[in-house]
Amino acid sequence: MTVLKLLAELRNPPADYLMLVISCLGTPFAAAGILSWTYLNVNKRQGYLISFAFYLSSLVAQSIKICVRLPRPWVLDPSFHAVKSAISSATGYSFPSVHSQNTASLYTSVLLTRKEKWIRISAVLMLVLVPFSRMWLGCHTPLDVTVGFLVGAVITLVFFAWMKADGSFQIPRGYFLPGLLLLVSIASLILAEVLTKNKTVPFLLAKDAFGTAGTAIGFTCGYLLERKYLLFKNDGSLRDKLLRFFVAIAGTLLFTGIGHLLVPTSALAVTLRYGLILFWITGMTPLLSIKLGIMQIETGANA
Repeated sequence: MTVLKLLAELRNPPADYLMLVISCLGTPFAAAGILSWTYLNVNKRQGYLISFAFYLSSLVAQSIKICVRLPRPWVLDPSFHAVKSAISSATGYSFPSVHSQNTASLYTSVLLTRKEKWIRISAVLMLVLVPFSRMWLGCHTPLDVTVGFLVGAVITLVFFAWMKADGSFQIPRGYFLPGLLLLVSIASLILAEVLTKNKTVPFLLAKDAFGTAGTAIGFTCGYLLERKYLLFKNDGSLRDKLLRFFVAIAGTLLFTGIGHLLVPTSALAVTLRYGLILFWITGMTPLLSIKLGIMQIETGANA
């Protein structure tokens, strides 16, 4: 808490706003936007690899959260005050920081897969600034962001080392990877369900665990659909790329809105909502884009 109190003394409205913006770049929604563009328009193999690492580390981080159940800094020390506008987005328990885990996984993957200098510099800046922003805003302690960062970075580095062969990253044929992600997702769901049912964890504090499991399951289903039946190509005009990205984002916003309207306090509704979002991005967006003629099928080859 000493570090957080020192940072709190330096706060001012312009810096607070800047840190709020930076912090948003470590959210799952920001990650979904980056992953969608990469998957649909840049290199779907890279998009798949980044996504597998991202969701595996997210599931681990969320499971740790509901097992350790460490309160937020302002609960640990009632005399400490976080930036008020940041509190609403600080859902769930404090340890570890999922913003830091998301950031470490996503931008470590970017460093491993992209060679453009400006992209790599941007990734390094995010790896530093997003965890720092969470402490500046008062949402996490140094321990929270350190462990969250390590969970994301270590799992991602191990995953990519596992996938590396002959100097390039490969996706193994068959169902091992989607099966592994599905198994971890189901285990995370069961853990969250048990802890909420026996009143160990209030539903609102376990909500993110259900949502993360839902996204991983939705991604897995979309992955299987694409790899088995679609095999689309990333090429196309800028117009086509923007249109299919728009299709992905429009569906994401639609399912997010519908999920909030239906049963926002239901574990099943949360899991399904996030599952449908990722299935829409990875499976239905390519299918619809092919039907609309803004995406082509790579016939006779596995991507």
